[in-house]
Amino acid sequence: MKKLVYLLIVLVLMVPIVAGCTPQEPAVEEPVAEEPSGEEPAERDLAEEIFGDVEPLETPTELTFGQLSDSQHGFPQWFFDAIGGYEKVGITADFAIFGNGPVMVEAVPAGGWDAGTYGIGGTLSGTIGHGVVHLGAATYDNAIFIFGAKDSAVVQAGTTVDGYPTLYGTADTWKGVDVYLPTGTTAQYVLAKGLEKFSLTTEDVTLTHMDVPSVNTALLADQGDFGALWSNFVFKKDILENYEPVMRAKDVDADMITTYAANPNSWADPVKKEAIIKWVEMYTRFVDWIYDDEGNLIEENLNPTLEYYIAWNDSNGIKSDYDELRQMVELTTWVSIEEQYELFNTMTETEDGVVNGIAKLDYDVLKFFIAAGNYQPEAAATFVERQHLPDAIVEIYENRWDN
Repeated sequence: MKKLVYLLIVLVLMVPIVAGCTPQEPAVEEPVAEEPSGEEPAERDLAEEIFGDVEPLETPTELTFGQLSDSQHGFPQWFFDAIGGYEKVGITADFAIFGNGPVMVEAVPAGGWDAGTYGIGGTLSGTIGHGVVHLGAATYDNAIFIFGAKDSAVVQAGTTVDGYPTLYGTADTWKGVDVYLPTGTTAQYVLAKGLEKFSLTTEDVTLTHMDVPSVNTALLADQGDFGALWSNFVFKKDILENYEPVMRAKDVDADMITTYAANPNSWADPVKKEAIIKWVEMYTRFVDWIYDDEGNLIEENLNPTLEYYIAWNDSNGIKSDYDELRQMVELTTWVSIEEQYELFNTMTETEDGVVNGIAKLDYDVLKFFIAAGNYQPEAAATFVERQHLPDAIVEIYENRWDN
């Protein structure tokens, strides 16, 4: 009976969100998987638990949030609405769904969104081409893997590089292989960082451009030996039956983050600016709620969160289960406000100027893409000039947070 009540409540919660964020008709099924322990969302006032001590806006404000479907950094935006969090702080939320960060950035001039999150692709194109205001780090972008067929020479060679126990293959087995991936993205960067350990570059392999869902389909159909996957695709049991992760972002020194972003036109509006800062505050409160002081996930809070995550994926036509989402959030952690504050106060001198710690992670990736011909050399100086703005995180940490 509890489960039935919970299902009805989740369905009711999702109706207004789906109507506002995507033209797809969601096929929402029961968003419960594997009988996770802990109380169900319907039995708890999660908005009060997470945002009870957040001061509401003086002026209720409507914001449109840009999201990438099936993204861990984008999920909290929907979650806050589903549990009544935005209503509690005076924000009326609408949602716009995009396929990737650069596409989301293209909607900036038309006012397609006020605030949102995306990965390095959106961060670089947004900063350099559109003056998007970036306010901090949402997640560490670790769930990006290169997969190889288990019967391939790369996998058969095993792990051979000292200090990299999850990196498969040798220089000889990697030369000439065909890798399916979305070129010009973080997947290409991960591949390059892995090949670097064998003194190889992406010039030593063949890159076949394909978006991640298509890579997943091709591998499932046994139509290729190597491909890049990200998000919860990397934990799909049907992929793991025949393919082995041969490169993992975190394990090949491909350190990346996803980013809080604000449309520059919205940031210039004082009322919307305050609402965007309030949204960032909500995000940091959520991160503080889901982790303990040692950075471990709190089970009683993780379980209802993942149930809502399954419901969100369902609303976007994406099938997922509790186990794979749990593995993803264990690997791709949300970034705490303490970590962000420290990064914003860690400065590094580069050949293009001084950057803070959050911008440094993106700067390193940008330099790779400049070398690969994706950006002109002068883009680095532009990025440094417009790098991540610490205003929101510093204000929240110093004035709204119990330190």
